[in-house]
Amino acid sequence: MAAKVTRKHGPEKLKQLINIAVFKGVLAWGELAAQRASLKAPVQTGRLARSITQGIPFGIQPYIWAILIGSNLVYARAHELGSGIHASDPSERELILIEAKNKKSLAFFWPGGPKDISAYDPESGKHFFKRVFHPGVPAHPYLRPAAHETKADGVRLVLTSIKAQLK
Repeated sequence: MAAKVTRKHGPEKLKQLINIAVFKGVLAWGELAAQRASLKAPVQTGRLARSITQGIPFGIQPYIWAILIGSNLVYARAHELGSGIHASDPSERELILIEAKNKKSLAFFWPGGPKDISAYDPESGKHFFKRVFHPGVPAHPYLRPAAHETKADGVRLVLTSIKAQLK
């Protein structure tokens, strides 16, 4: 819906039209970046890729807009930035302690794990431990690269939206 700006409406009408256009352009850019991030996300089950969404654009300052893109999964940050000894922040680099909470022990298959220890049950083929130290996961960025890769297209989307709004 394009509107004509006349002398009667003045700069306030122009400002309103530009803000509407930028909102629409940033929303389109957010959708594009979220789609690209979904394609770049590490895939084992596909949950992380499916959980990536974008929010509603919001103004930070006059004529400066932002949009949040991300996931609500607890492990999303670990994949983006790394965790444990692989964390991007040196102050967070440590082994992650995992302990059994609701059961006596943790049980898991450990292919190639030692079979001559008391933690191994040959009947089930599982190892049982009360606690383990996990080294974490290396970073597999997907959000930041998607945002950077869509920058040129995003600027075009915003400018196209402004042109369409002012016609």
